[in-house]
Amino acid sequence: MKFSKNFLQKLFLFIFLVYGACSEAHALPSVVLQVGGQNVEVELALRPEEQAKGLMYREKLGEMRGMLFSFPQDRILHFYMKNTLIPLTIAYLDKDGVIRELHDMQALDEQTVASEWPLRFALEMNQGWFARHGVRIGERVTLQDGSPLKHTKLQQLALR
Repeated sequence: MKFSKNFLQKLFLFIFLVYGACSEAHALPSVVLQVGGQNVEVELALRPEEQAKGLMYREKLGEMRGMLFSFPQDRILHFYMKNTLIPLTIAYLDKDGVIRELHDMQALDEQTVASEWPLRFALEMNQGWFARHGVRIGERVTLQDGSPLKHTKLQQLALR
């Protein structure tokens, strides 16, 4: 079977564009969390390179969307807003998914916001989201089915 050079060029371009669009739209796996009785779809940042990029270069974030950073062990968490174009509020959570700290972060601010003690998760949402939805320190974040946040479980969900 012979294909013309023009046909092959168009086919290659089509595959490239489709692949590029899909990889941008679905760059990271996502899960639905329960946060203060609200369903929130979050992208999972589990690997160091995903965590380093985070929400950089995004121009918007849906009201009920965010990003969850998960670490295999507790640690002092350090976040900044380099190349992050939208203001965010970050919630630092312990190993049980309980919100221990909330911090507002300004777009493009490179000042580091460190957690006060070793924690396991960080949840980034649009700035003010937690306050608008009545979510406070001490509340527990779970998976949509009510099961607890666990790094290994999130890794399994990311593979689906």
